[in-house]
Amino acid sequence: MPPTKPQDFPLLLEVFREGIVCGLISKHDVVAWADGIIKSETEPDYFFIEMSVSHDTNGIAELLDKYISRPESVISFRVLMRLIYQKLFDGAFSVEKAVVLLEQMNYRQILTWIESSNIYSFEDYEILYPPNLLALKEDVLKFLSSYKDFNLTNYDQWPEINRQVEEVLNEEKAKADAVNDAFQKKWKRQHAKRKLIRSIPLGILFLIAIVVIVIDMITFETGTIHPMRIWYLNIFGVYFIARWGYAYWRKSR
Repeated sequence: MPPTKPQDFPLLLEVFREGIVCGLISKHDVVAWADGIIKSETEPDYFFIEMSVSHDTNGIAELLDKYISRPESVISFRVLMRLIYQKLFDGAFSVEKAVVLLEQMNYRQILTWIESSNIYSFEDYEILYPPNLLALKEDVLKFLSSYKDFNLTNYDQWPEINRQVEEVLNEEKAKADAVNDAFQKKWKRQHAKRKLIRSIPLGILFLIAIVVIVIDMITFETGTIHPMRIWYLNIFGVYFIARWGYAYWRKSR
């Protein structure tokens, strides 16, 4: 069996790197992982030895940087969100700190629309939630519980767990799309109804103008009305027809 290489753990190293920087993972966690590999290998890779003897988190982060060259993975971010869930659930993190860390991840623009929308809903917690923030904590935990199956010891299962998370997210997106489509249809019906109601007065004026013109023509032929009055009435009718037409054109643009 070939010796273990750091390249065998691209996602885990990425999680270690981000977790060390934001305080989700301790130096002890990473050193314990490296020590476990050293004990299981007859000739461990020098990377794990360096990791084991590192004195501080900065040294560990610099060492991890040497082996992280791949683009940021959404799986790594979801594992980190699981770590936030655990810290918040155990009381090691305040809900304010959890929200700040989620915002930092969201700004990477790597999460799905559903995930980003949930995180955005927490950003204005000072306005949207009561001062005691208990409801905020419950909502954040509910959101993060989707990632609770991830942990640092089931690395080989991360792709399958991520697939299951994606299925749940797709279901949530389908529900959100259905609600949005229903809202759009309702809005269009209401908009069409408002346009119809607004056009009724203009339609009435249009009919009155037509009736006036017709009456004018009839009375003019019978000779019972002065010709000058006929012109006044016709101008009145044409005015309202033109005004109705212009208003309809403006609304239909």
